[in-house]
Amino acid sequence: MKMETRITKERGKRIPILLCAILLLPGSDIMSQTEKPVVFTRDRLRLVGVLHLPKKTHAKVPAVLMLHGFTGNKAETHFMYARLARLLANNGIAVLRFDFAGSGDSQGDFADMTILTELSDARAALRFLRRQKEIDAARLGLLGFSMGGCVAALLARENPDLKALVLWSPVAHPEENFKSLLQNARQKTENGRPMFDIGGLAVGKPFLEILPQVQPLQAITKFTAPSLVIHGSKDQAVPLSAGQEYAELLHRNNPASHLEVIENGDHTFSSLDMVDRVLTLTSEWFRKYL
Repeated sequence: MKMETRITKERGKRIPILLCAILLLPGSDIMSQTEKPVVFTRDRLRLVGVLHLPKKTHAKVPAVLMLHGFTGNKAETHFMYARLARLLANNGIAVLRFDFAGSGDSQGDFADMTILTELSDARAALRFLRRQKEIDAARLGLLGFSMGGCVAALLARENPDLKALVLWSPVAHPEENFKSLLQNARQKTENGRPMFDIGGLAVGKPFLEILPQVQPLQAITKFTAPSLVIHGSKDQAVPLSAGQEYAELLHRNNPASHLEVIENGDHTFSSLDMVDRVLTLTSEWFRKYL
């Protein structure tokens, strides 16, 4: 069966898609949720997050874990994670969004970060989410953006019971994506450790050294849950071909899985129409499959 690829175009006049979605979805009272800061640990490092819970519920609820991108944080670009979390909670789905170690409010040094340390962080976050008394651990979904999409693919391989997966602009070939970035970056030494200066952030040499070990496409070859990949047609950071590769592999195991192409979309979906479309597609996917 051939995989369906859908293309979303920007319109001349902006239609407030997200606002319409909030108004039309059942149970969309903006006061029908609660947000609370949470802290959990990985190797004695405190990881800081926000847990979004629906208020009006008498039973355990499904939940989504969100994994942010390289140099990102738990709110994500254009505050897309914060906005999506509130939209989902308004519609009965809990969300945990958190900062990887060394990012945002979490403990740790960004220079110690690698894709594999972020995978360890994600494991800790998923364990924490499963243990919350309000959460139905049998109805969990996963969202990853950019490098967080790569981490999500690695985590999905370890958790085949996940019920839904969404990837935004996911990194498919980490060595190819990051090696040229780091090789062109200014190098310096801090406390005897070689570093790369990436836009004012120090990236450690271990980040580069582990890249050949990370194979996210191989990780999702047996993942069977319905999966949505969203990618911009003009993404200059991670090529559209990466999203196509993910979607083709995921479609083989579940015909519902497919790729949504945001026409003229860049890596971070830098327009209000694009943001609204990505949030609407994602919220509808989790509402359908969780």
